Amino acid sequence: MADEPEKITFAELVEKLGDPDIPESDLKPYLTVDNTIGMAPVLMPNMDRITLEDAQSSHMRARANLGMGFLNAVCRSRRQNQFENRLEDRDSRPILLAEGDSWFQYPVWLDDVIDHLSDHYNIMCLSAAGDLLEEMVEDGEIWDYLEGLRDDGHTVRALLLSGGGNDIVGDSLKELLNPHDGSEDAAAHINQAMVAEAFGAIEAGYRAIFRRVRDTFPDLPILIHGYDYAQPLPEQGSNIPPLDGWLGEPMRDLNIPDGPLQAAIIHILINRINDIFAGLDQDADTGVAGVHYVNNRNTVQGRWHDEMHPLDEGFGDVAGKFRQKLSQLGI
Repeated sequence: MADEPEKITFAELVEKLGDPDIPESDLKPYLTVDNTIGMAPVLMPNMDRITLEDAQSSHMRARANLGMGFLNAVCRSRRQNQFENRLEDRDSRPILLAEGDSWFQYPVWLDDVIDHLSDHYNIMCLSAAGDLLEEMVEDGEIWDYLEGLRDDGHTVRALLLSGGGNDIVGDSLKELLNPHDGSEDAAAHINQAMVAEAFGAIEAGYRAIFRRVRDTFPDLPILIHGYDYAQPLPEQGSNIPPLDGWLGEPMRDLNIPDGPLQAAIIHILINRINDIFAGLDQDADTGVAGVHYVNNRNTVQGRWHDEMHPLDEGFGDVAGKFRQKLSQLGI
């Protein structure tokens, strides 16, 4: 039986989280997840592994003035520290900038797309689990970092974007669907007017990002992607919340029964959002120059950690699709 990890203080946990040289597997015993909030896993200190004299302060710091997402933010900083260290070491890997949601930044428990790509590229990752597309448009980090890296003499070879999924799940999903009336027709459960409005806003958000990037970086390749067919209540039964809060619970609130009907409804919505992203590709009639769509449908192949996030191997194959596209672009 392996020895239990030693107890540490909250300050030591924060230091470990921020150190990119410490494997994330070594951090898991010191972390747990709050299951009472939001649509993203929120890291909290595991109070069984934090020393008693520091327990109260760690609890207060994580839940009070530093906010519920404090440890998530520290976890994000690991990648940014790794990126900066590579720049200082004159690492030869191509530089990418990534902005997105939990497919690009899933804290600690999964090796997400950026984790898998980081072996081949040096990636400044601005992503955060739970981020909405509107937040990515408004917060300005993309432009600040693109311009800052350029001004420091670094060439960003491509911008990777992952967004829109959080905008249409949870309570938002209920607004896109009609209550169950006994029909087994998945399409009949789609509120076409609400879907058109919500998905139109997603397309407008992406186009707003493209316009602003193109104002300063007219030739920068931009890679966007569609999600694979998410699985309401997958058999893996992840213990990381919100469990079924993204898909299963909101559909159940509309009396849509668990099982094939829920999956068929999500299948329609996933195709709809992928159609939008495919239409933004430079090769489409409605596309944007320099925008490249990565189609991830049927990539995960049942390897789901929870309703919306692949297991490590599934994320690895999604990352492979990005590598293929980047290779085609000579990156």
